[in-house]
Amino acid sequence: MKKIKVILCLLLMSVATAFAGDLSPVQEKAQRSIYSFLLKNKYDPTVDTSDNSVCFRKNDVLYWITFEGDSPLLYTFHRKAFKVGVGDKDFKSKPAIMACNEVNRKHKTVKLTVG
Repeated sequence: MKKIKVILCLLLMSVATAFAGDLSPVQEKAQRSIYSFLLKNKYDPTVDTSDNSVCFRKNDVLYWITFEGDSPLLYTFHRKAFKVGVGDKDFKSKPAIMACNEVNRKHKTVKLTVG
């Protein structure tokens, strides 16, 4: 029984060190909550110590959640970029740029790279 308690304590300490960083108490609570939710739903989350984001994969796509501010606390949901129009001769970049600009006027969400 003591071995189980020791193992659980070591596991808890290792998880706690993953959450250390430059987060405020409000952000740290949000980070722990998101991590716990993802873990409970079998997403196998990790914490990126470079920016304290909570990362996970679904269908081989990388997602991560960052935290900013305290009141209000801003959760930002990120997704690995995907390419549109590659190899499509009918793809028009101007409407895509206009759409991204329109969304970004109201929300900090879209990034478009035209190449």
